Amino acid sequence: MNLKIYPVVLELVRRLGPSLRLVRSRSASLGDQMERALISIPLNLAEGAWTQPAKSFSALYFSGKYSDLAGMGAAELPKT
Repeated sequence: MNLKIYPVVLELVRRLGPSLRLVRSRSASLGDQMERALISIPLNLAEGAWTQPAKSFSALYFSGKYSDLAGMGAAELPKT
């Protein structure tokens, strides 16, 4: 992947991931929301990096490529 921001985002996930326990101890819903955000940001970047601008979301979604692209991004996420 040639996105310069992608390694920065992965580092952000690595650094913020351990703080999820503290956030959850104070607010379970905020901790859940933070975890979903930490997962979705790199996945969205990965999906966008591998799609062609001319293709629409619906074309990707209904062709099954959307979930394949999400899986490519998920493989690079650090374990939190």
